[in-house]
Amino acid sequence: MLFYLIAMSRAEASFVLGITASYPLIVQILAHFFLHEALVPERLLGSILIGLGVACIGASDSSGDNTSKNSGEDSEHQNSRPTSKLKILILCSLATLFWGLTGLFDKKALLSDSPFKVYFARCVWDAAIVAIMLIVAKLAKQTVHYRKPQAWRYSFLSSVCLSAGTISYMFAMTMATASYIIVITGCYPLFMYLFALLFLKEKLKKTRLAGVLLVVLGGLLVQETQGV
Repeated sequence: MLFYLIAMSRAEASFVLGITASYPLIVQILAHFFLHEALVPERLLGSILIGLGVACIGASDSSGDNTSKNSGEDSEHQNSRPTSKLKILILCSLATLFWGLTGLFDKKALLSDSPFKVYFARCVWDAAIVAIMLIVAKLAKQTVHYRKPQAWRYSFLSSVCLSAGTISYMFAMTMATASYIIVITGCYPLFMYLFALLFLKEKLKKTRLAGVLLVVLGGLLVQETQGV
């Protein structure tokens, strides 16, 4: 989540979310080796389509972020774009890898207890991580400010959506294999892209839209493997 938030602060939402939607590819492999789930051909093909969609999104321009504020900074941003884009791709790749591992550990936990209890345990661990971050910040003599009302407001809405989605996802995880559920939920870039166009006023980019559609097509193909 931390790598994802850093990447999101440096590039467009549709770019970052599109790239990180490739985590089902990682889950396919991990679920086969660690959860002993079958490698279903249609599901693998769906994951490949998702991967191709992510490649299209990655090939699209990630300009339009909020890192440049004036013409002087625009010029500097243009000169450093290859390096900046590489950093963004690295951050997105790390987020994707860890989200893939998250799905694996979620499934393992849900084999032991109910979705609500697993979700509660995750909240407890999140609180512990927050405490550790505050301790590290204090030891590093970093001042933490909490005076941005909009940041709090939108963070709250993000947390509500994430919590609702996580609980739904965990209940679904108890009813089907991890590789099936996670690839299906990997279709979220379509909704994200529409919201980014409508509410964040991002520009419509054909390459990125094609990538999003490939991701969704891959998810629909995986949906056909329900019960396998």
